[in-house]
Amino acid sequence: MTTNPLYAPLSQAVDGLDVSRRHPIVRTPAAGDFFEGALLGNGEFGAVVVPRPDAIVIHLGHNAVWDKRAQVVGPDRLGTFTDVLTAAEAAARHGRPDEDEEFARYLADTEEGYGAPYPKPFPCGSVLLSLDTRRCEVLGYHVDIATGICSVQLTIDGAPSTVEIFVAADSDTAWVRWSAHGTATLPVRGLRVLPDPLGYDGADGPADPIEAGNAYTRPKSAFTPNEHLTHEQSSHHLAFVQGLPVTGEALPDTPAFRLGLTSDTELTAGTVAGFKGRRVALDPLATHVAPTRELNLRIDLTQDELSALSAAPVAVEMGDQDTARSATTASWRDFWARSAIDVGGHELEALWYRNLYWTRCALRDGGVAPGLFGPWTYRDIGSGFHGDYHFNYNVQQLYWGLFVTGHEDLHHPYLDLLDSLLPQARRTAEQYYGMPGAAFSLIGWPLETTLAPYLCPKWAWEAFIPAWAVQTLWWHYLYTGDVDLLADRIAPFLVDVAQFLLDYLDAGTERLARDDGRLHVYPTVVPEVYGLSDGLRLNVDGHVDIVFFTFAFQALVDADEALRTAGRDALPEDLVERARAAVSQLVPLPTTETDEGTVWVSVAGEDPDVVYNVPAAAMAVFPCEAVSLSSPADQVDIARRTVRRQRTEGGNDLVFVAMQEARLGQLDLERWLRHVRYCTIPNGTATARVQRAGGRYDDATPFDFMARMGVWTENFAVGAVISECLLQSHDGVIRILPNWPLDLPVSFTELRTRGGHRASFTRRPGEADRLELTGGHERELTVVPPWSGPSTVHPAADSTEKAQAIHHPPGPIRLPVQTGTVVRISPVPSLNDELEGTTPCAIS
Repeated sequence: MTTNPLYAPLSQAVDGLDVSRRHPIVRTPAAGDFFEGALLGNGEFGAVVVPRPDAIVIHLGHNAVWDKRAQVVGPDRLGTFTDVLTAAEAAARHGRPDEDEEFARYLADTEEGYGAPYPKPFPCGSVLLSLDTRRCEVLGYHVDIATGICSVQLTIDGAPSTVEIFVAADSDTAWVRWSAHGTATLPVRGLRVLPDPLGYDGADGPADPIEAGNAYTRPKSAFTPNEHLTHEQSSHHLAFVQGLPVTGEALPDTPAFRLGLTSDTELTAGTVAGFKGRRVALDPLATHVAPTRELNLRIDLTQDELSALSAAPVAVEMGDQDTARSATTASWRDFWARSAIDVGGHELEALWYRNLYWTRCALRDGGVAPGLFGPWTYRDIGSGFHGDYHFNYNVQQLYWGLFVTGHEDLHHPYLDLLDSLLPQARRTAEQYYGMPGAAFSLIGWPLETTLAPYLCPKWAWEAFIPAWAVQTLWWHYLYTGDVDLLADRIAPFLVDVAQFLLDYLDAGTERLARDDGRLHVYPTVVPEVYGLSDGLRLNVDGHVDIVFFTFAFQALVDADEALRTAGRDALPEDLVERARAAVSQLVPLPTTETDEGTVWVSVAGEDPDVVYNVPAAAMAVFPCEAVSLSSPADQVDIARRTVRRQRTEGGNDLVFVAMQEARLGQLDLERWLRHVRYCTIPNGTATARVQRAGGRYDDATPFDFMARMGVWTENFAVGAVISECLLQSHDGVIRILPNWPLDLPVSFTELRTRGGHRASFTRRPGEADRLELTGGHERELTVVPPWSGPSTVHPAADSTEKAQAIHHPPGPIRLPVQTGTVVRISPVPSLNDELEGTTPCAIS
């Protein structure tokens, strides 16, 4: 009996490893700048490979290595929330509070620490392989994202040659291998380990003196050794130990790191021709290399207390580079096996794979969560906005695309980050706000402080922040159904945040004393638009507050039900009932009328043509999922009109706005791709570029002023936008190709949905569409196929032509499923040509 190809399994239809090989990250010719370099990483330890014409430079960084100095305002100067609000209200009676002399002084006091160059990620130094350019020419690099291996391409005496570099998957180690062909030796001038030239002096540190020559022949160190920096040198080893900056005097238990370079070829001291006509001794961290036909290097980053690392030089064995290489390629093979898409090599496909690659370079299970710029740092690169954790979208955005692609393990660093901040958030709620629960704030640091940093009202009073901080935790449960994780780690956060938000609501409602039977959010701050407004009229009931408070309360109610269903301990009953009641008692979303009809606004009373920092008027669509394509038509109309009309300044909208548009099936993919190209920098990543003057920026603002701040890890979520166009399930309905061009063939394998279901799909020219769904932890699924006519549902148990099939009329299909049950759905063949879509344009 033959097998009908219509019933063939799709679970292996797309091989992610094979497709990823189509999309190497390539640069020609040589590079001269950090942002032209290749990005490597294992999720914590990062490397930027810059193949200069005269050297291969590898800049190193690590998510856990920070300058942890901080200027913190003490409780005596900070005051309490109630007292400060009373003062703000008094100042607001005469205009904007920041125009009141006394209150303006208070604002300046509470934000002064932000002007310091720390805390910030601390660069871990660089390794430099100097080349004899008389014999070799650097041509560029090729990063195979299927394996994480970077190949620097060059010539030796005119013949092709390759230097292979990779970061080990399971240790803070990078490896370098270079072999010559024939009998010639490698054109190596020397090796050097470079502490970061800015060091303790922060962003205002010393510039390199121009007379110093290039990085290898520089006659004096770029970083003067002091009590915080020591060096090691032996016949096969170079290293420095760096004590990290701390507030106060450096002590033996001060955190520190060692950057070590080990060579299988002998290293020797000596002199080089200097810039001023005399030979000069090599820097203590620079050496010659004995003539060799093969060079293997091992670069290690070790973190410990300063006393332990400074006790004695460490003898590092070279180890087995081949074993490390095999383990690393195996790790990447497992990564690409989770899910896959195939768009025939289209630009969308390349963006999806490359950004997933960079995401994995920045995140790993068990690792420290990256700040704004991940583990790629050098000099002041990576220190913009302190490179820290901003909880009004920046830190969360990196994780938006993980659940649909099956990489929920990479969300664990975010959970760990919240764990580390929870004691501080609880103290902030109790000591500053005088309320129970946890008050996560705008800024997070990887260091201990009594209260949340920068409790300046114009930032800290963004009332939605605690709810946004825990939002992805609830998504984690919805996609995985991990009841243990829900009970042990997620639910406690939901409880703490709900306790705080409910009391915050009650206090604000009582203070406003509006006799309307509604709960009000007061005070609040619209995200980075108005600050504290005159009369505080724009500091009440923000759109973002209402939808995030609703999300947090509903998540608590649903978590309680899930735990009860699983036979686990229920959440506090009185808290759950308060949250349930608050969902219906919150004030409605603010709206206004325009020439096009009713739209949402970020806060009542604002001009609907204002230029936002983030798309603050449509967060009911995304990320808060209060309105979707399943909502009543009038709500969908308002949502679409709002998304179409709202204006954002850029920098924060490449992913954010596109997610809102895709959720409503109105993302113009051609236009979005042009936006991505506009933001793309030489290393291939998307930076934060201004889109529009008229808000915080004017016509004299350099539109690329944020581009050199660092590698914007949040924009790795451009892949999430593409996944969203292929599959949506946030409202409990699985939609296939909800925002996809009809004429663009596509296949995907093992994309995940809410409820833990897995979806695979293929659309190829001349073939019937095929959809396969594998049941997850929920016992029912609803799917909207991407065709207009009736469907045939094929039971998985029988894959022959005689398989019993169920005919289903056009529209959504609701099916009971069990975990692991496979269901295949196809259009009735005679109607397969009656396809419909929602995307407004096709893509060439």
